Amino acid sequence: MTKSNSTWKFLGHVGLNPFYDYGDRIIITDAENFPKYFDPRRYYMPMDKKDYEKTKDIRLKRYPQMKDLRTIEGIDTKYLESDGTINLLEHEEYLEMGEYNSYNVPWRNNSNNRASLWGKFIDNNISNVLIYHTEPKNLDHETDFTLNKINKCNLNLYSGYIGIDEPIGFGENELLESEYKFKCPDGSKKIEVYEININYSNDKNDTILLGTIVNLDKNHNLENSEVKNLMKKIKEESIIE
Repeated sequence: MTKSNSTWKFLGHVGLNPFYDYGDRIIITDAENFPKYFDPRRYYMPMDKKDYEKTKDIRLKRYPQMKDLRTIEGIDTKYLESDGTINLLEHEEYLEMGEYNSYNVPWRNNSNNRASLWGKFIDNNISNVLIYHTEPKNLDHETDFTLNKINKCNLNLYSGYIGIDEPIGFGENELLESEYKFKCPDGSKKIEVYEININYSNDKNDTILLGTIVNLDKNHNLENSEVKNLMKKIKEESIIE
């Protein structure tokens, strides 16, 4: 049996964009939900009825079967804008509305640094994505530790792609697209989102939050040795923004 090769790769930065006052939101959801349900322009530019109507026409041409969430019985409209898109300022940590569900990663960095994205690839296929919060100087890959993974939610996918991004501005008469869009192995229909903590085996029993992990492939869970390699890589490269 051929042994699989795994490696961690830096993917980019996301979240806490200083140009937008709602930029501390990192949304994890089906990649198609970004153009379907997000229109952040209202938060930073004046828009009139014509602007919304133009975008609505574009959206309906791309998604002719799309349901207006406001018409679904039991939907709390405080989470929706008047045009039916998601109200990002009201978005809770986990939000499920009709066919839409997503996770809003809590911002816990307590600094002006943006979160970095790291992907674990197995034979060139992505299996896990880490939204990394902790500053590199706080990492200790040499001391023994255990992983404490807390399941935050399970997300349903329909397009086969996951989007992880900060919903930010886009041009007139366009739809918002996720910059970080990843194909799920074997067309996974459900993915797991965890908060991952490092519990050190030292005198103080220190614990640090490593970040939020998106498990795209249920057949490949994170092991301590893989996390150690990632921590070492992050510290050596010190990729922050």
